[in-house]
Amino acid sequence: MKKESILLYANQWGALARLTDGQLGCLFRSIFLWLNDREVDLDALEPPLQIAFQFMTLQISIDCEKYLQSKRRIQKKKEAKTKDENVNSVNDLNSITRTRGNVDVDVDVDDDVSKKEEKKESKEEKIQNFVKYWNSCIDSTGSRMKKIKAITPERKAKIEIIMKTFPAESAAQAISNAMRSPYCNGETQRRLKPVDFDWLMRLDNFTK
Repeated sequence: MKKESILLYANQWGALARLTDGQLGCLFRSIFLWLNDREVDLDALEPPLQIAFQFMTLQISIDCEKYLQSKRRIQKKKEAKTKDENVNSVNDLNSITRTRGNVDVDVDVDDDVSKKEEKKESKEEKIQNFVKYWNSCIDSTGSRMKKIKAITPERKAKIEIIMKTFPAESAAQAISNAMRSPYCNGETQRRLKPVDFDWLMRLDNFTK
């Protein structure tokens, strides 16, 4: 029954009030041995101490089980929340990879030009969606990283490399992980300031 802490209840004193200081010391020594998985010789205890020991260790066991159940419920809620966030993240970032329009069977020069324009427009939309996703992640996670206000040509190039290198799901997960990372948020001894978009979009950093 290894446990970091226990609860003592005021109403337990009624059963302990008649014990001497020496008996109380013996009782609590036995309880602490039990808490640390050490062997307790119950036969060596006086009958009143045996009763008190069994009563108190039973209450501790009940409290411990309640604590574990509460901890499990909290963990399940956290896992469910994280799962929902990841699903939403994937759905948001999947919009980056969506294509628009249909290809006609009869293709002439005008159609080819139109497709090139459409492809260019689609690429711009993907980049815009990528930036929107980044900014929305900062809001949802409370990250200390800064939002993107301007998309420079250098940033466009980095985003295109990321989108070509990683599936949408992997990119979404990587950004979500970075937003929650103490290191990336500048909350460690190694890094005292949050990273920025340009740092994270370097392929070697993004891969990590």
